[in-house]
Amino acid sequence: AVVVFDRYRSELLEFLNQEFSDRKASVLTLMLLLTPPQSAAEDWASHFHLSKVERKFLASMNLAWKYPLPEPGQLDDRQIHRYFRDVSEAGIGGVLLQVAERLAAQTLEPQPLVWGEYLEQSASQLFDAYFRRHQSVVAPPPLVTGDDLLQGIDIKPGRNMGEILKSVLEAQVAGEVRTKKQALRYAGNLLRHSAGKNLRN
Repeated sequence: AVVVFDRYRSELLEFLNQEFSDRKASVLTLMLLLTPPQSAAEDWASHFHLSKVERKFLASMNLAWKYPLPEPGQLDDRQIHRYFRDVSEAGIGGVLLQVAERLAAQTLEPQPLVWGEYLEQSASQLFDAYFRRHQSVVAPPPLVTGDDLLQGIDIKPGRNMGEILKSVLEAQVAGEVRTKKQALRYAGNLLRHSAGKNLRN
């Protein structure tokens, strides 16, 4: 863990040293690990009289901790993008919590090669995407906007447009579309597919 995490030492320290009211992110991360099994994170937050901003961060980290990530070796850029889109910066704490939980659940001392492989194929990929490839995986500049869709394909503003924009951005992250023209074509295909499903229903 030291070898893998050392690559991101400064970034992780910056995350853990964030201050929310009177507490640092590192303290809130440990607080989640210490939450009694029968208690909800919100109950634990009330017990410690956390501020509103601390409660929000704790809830976000708890969501990230319980996020259903694929097994190590099955992560791809699309899944990593979805993870950070849904949990934002708290995903860093979520990764640390998942690693700690996995280590604590082992009855025997972890084998260095097996443990190292797990860290490389899970935590390291998520950290690398957030800290080193943020602009291409976590929050890339979109190839198309809502206005582009309104002008380029026959679509009305609304929830459907938002879902299509999210799907197009995921395809961009995965390298399936690389230009605005390809993105508009991809969006048009999604719209036609969606319309076809509605007609069948």
